[in-house]
Amino acid sequence: MVGGIFGETNGDKKMKPRNIFTALALIAFCSLGVFAQGGAKSSGPQLIRDVDQPAKQHVYRMVHQAGIVLETVPEGKVLVIENVNVAEGGTGGIGEITLSVVNDTGSLEGVEFLPPSHIGSGVIYVAQPTKLYVPAGRKVIIGFSLTPLYFKASISGYYVDVQ
Repeated sequence: MVGGIFGETNGDKKMKPRNIFTALALIAFCSLGVFAQGGAKSSGPQLIRDVDQPAKQHVYRMVHQAGIVLETVPEGKVLVIENVNVAEGGTGGIGEITLSVVNDTGSLEGVEFLPPSHIGSGVIYVAQPTKLYVPAGRKVIIGFSLTPLYFKASISGYYVDVQ
């Protein structure tokens, strides 16, 4: 038998006291790891995003019309936009696709022009990695200089606390 059974007398070897002590010490040591992890109550895999730059709150927003506010940054936060994606079609031409930041009075504070990644079958696609920091109180808007029949745009990134 593996390790023996306590008090067995049917001819098998009994577990020596020092082995009992070693086994109890091992159980106690393993239990410490469980308590150190908060009781080991896990609801499953934990989502981890950018371990070297931990996100406070992941952000993903999508709109189906140009010129609509994608996100208004709350007080005490900075929005870090990492990706911008746009698909538009039905304009008959290529217009300017922009990512704009406006303040609470509606004044433009910054604009990023997004070059097309692919143009085909009457649809213009943009897949733009970026690193845009938007301070609290500002609004993020994706605009298009023409009026498309089809428009879908999204941003993704995360919020960080203002230091």
